[in-house]
Amino acid sequence: MGRPAIKPAGHLAGGFLRMAQGARLMHRAVEAPDERYALLADGRIDALFDDVPNVRTAAPRAGHRIIAVTSALRSPVLPNAPSFGELWNQSFDTWVGLVAPKELGHDAYNRLASAASALLGDAVFLAHFRAAGVTLIGLDSDGAMAYRDSDILRNARQIALLNEDGMR
Repeated sequence: MGRPAIKPAGHLAGGFLRMAQGARLMHRAVEAPDERYALLADGRIDALFDDVPNVRTAAPRAGHRIIAVTSALRSPVLPNAPSFGELWNQSFDTWVGLVAPKELGHDAYNRLASAASALLGDAVFLAHFRAAGVTLIGLDSDGAMAYRDSDILRNARQIALLNEDGMR
């Protein structure tokens, strides 16, 4: 048996709302971010999940209401939007990994790792991301794998049910 499919926070949050809260939601794949907001504006979808930096700019610009954030706590950049943590004692985080080809040479790997470490240690860079509503956690490859595995375990029920439902 292979590893479970990785689901973004929106998929997991939607699955949670369907399973635990009885919400009638259906996943709809959309290619471009602007297309999501156009579908919402046209009434072809009723709601959408998007990352906080996008939501902060796209939702108000289009006249949409931000209902909640999927994190454990309210986002400091969206103080009027409740969190899944406070509403349902549940949270879903979006996380990304920096991935390189397997054949990447040792020198290139070291330069890339060094540049990523420098960015994650730069106060101005981190302040810029915090202002956008993003909290960065720098992990080495072992730490990232452990975090990924613990996040998958924490959300295993939702992931399994989403996979069974065909929300891939």
